[in-house]
Formats: sequence, structure tokens, C-alpha cells
Amino acid sequence: MGTFWSFVTVVLLFVIVRTIFVLRSSKSGSTTFPATTPAKPALHDDPISKLTDHEFNAWLKDEDSEDRQGWSEESILSSMPRLVERHFYAKIAGTSHKNDDGTSRIAAIKKCSPGDMLGSAWEYDNPYDPNAVAISLEGHQLGYLDARLAGETVRDAKRHGWRQLHYFVHANRDPTSGNTKGATIFVVRLEPESK
Repeated sequence: MGTFWSFVTVVLLFVIVRTIFVLRSSKSGSTTFPATTPAKPALHDDPISKLTDHEFNAWLKDEDSEDRQGWSEESILSSMPRLVERHFYAKIAGTSHKNDDGTSRIAAIKKCSPGDMLGSAWEYDNPYDPNAVAISLEGHQLGYLDARLAGETVRDAKRHGWRQLHYFVHANRDPTSGNTKGATIFVVRLEPESK
């Protein structure tokens, strides 16, 4: 039972810190996290979101790219409050569905910029998957972690508390039409806090 309350405490602290950040950001006009990250171009003006996965990986390795606007794996990893256990890329699932309030998840994805810190919430009462983890930006849901990753995330959170962070990387586009069809995120799992 103690692990459950530790998990609840960590989630509540994260929500409070994130709320303070969002309120502070809305006053300053900035929407990116961490606060030291430079402002990013809007996604519809962002040529990076139009790259194929292969082109994007090449772009990530090009430290001198002007389009990166200060975002990189290294900048995110160096800003972590403690050691990183692992980090990887993942795609968001369920992006073609509408949110409960009728808003488009694709429209929310189009508002994201590379490096934006995304919110995550375990939907334990989700009728389709009790391990569902919703991914959002400023309260606008983008989709979910895929079922395998969500299950792993929830199991880990029950043992060690919530220690996974998510950052927007780029929108995924249909190669034929060029329309946005999903998103790729950068996932960072921190080392468990020492007791």
C-alpha cells in the first residue's frame, strides 16, 4: 500500500509543478519546456516535421542544423534532475480518433513544436485498456502511448513511482498526401530515486 501512496504523491507533485510552469509560461507567452529552450517555429511553418524518419535521423545527427532551434537529445538529457536509466523514440497511438470533447488530436499535434514537454496521465479507468497512458500538451490530448509501452510504464510506476518524461519530436506525415497522421516522441525514463 505504501508504494501506491508514493506513486500518488509523485503524480500530484508532477501535476503541481507542471501547473505552475503552465501558468508561468502563459504569462510570459512561452509554451516550451524547459524554460531555457528557445522558442520554436509553429509546426505548420516547421520544415522538420515534413522530413521522413530517415531524413529526420540524419537531421538529429547534424549539430549545426539551423532548424534545430536549440532542441536535441543532448539538451534534454543534460537538463534532467537525476540520472537517466534509458531513453528512446516512440510513436503516439490513437491519433486519428477525436477526443471526448470532440477536438481533433491531429490539430493538437500540429500545434506542437520540437522539444515541447508533454503531459502524461494514467487512465486506470479507461474501458479499453486499464494501463492506458494519455499524452497531451497543455491539456489537449494528442493520443496514447502504445499498449505495450503503456503497460510497461504503469508496471514501472507502481514499483518506482512516475519517472517517465515525454517530449515532442515531430509530426508523422503520410508519404503520399503529406497530411499529418501521427507523432514521434522522445521518452526519457529517469533512474529510481534512492530511498
